[in-house]
Amino acid sequence: MEARVATLEKSIPEIREALARIETTLGSFDKHVFPNLATKANIIEETSSTNLAVANFRTEITRVEGSMIKWFIGTAIVLSGGIGAIAFGLARSLS
Repeated sequence: MEARVATLEKSIPEIREALARIETTLGSFDKHVFPNLATKANIIEETSSTNLAVANFRTEITRVEGSMIKWFIGTAIVLSGGIGAIAFGLARSLS
């Protein structure tokens, strides 16, 4: 048991040096890394603006879709009327 304690006591200076290096590294993180990380408020703000952009995009798609459907129906009606008129004219001219 005394041999184990003696081995542990010998390694204490190395452990202190390692802890000092870790403390120094963490100290530099406090100054250089942590201030640049996003906060909870930053993330919420960015998410809300993204959600608003997606909602606006969906609204725009719905508006364009409605407009396209109106054009398709109008074009179909006009074309069917035109084809009907041509068919009626041909039928009258052939009879």
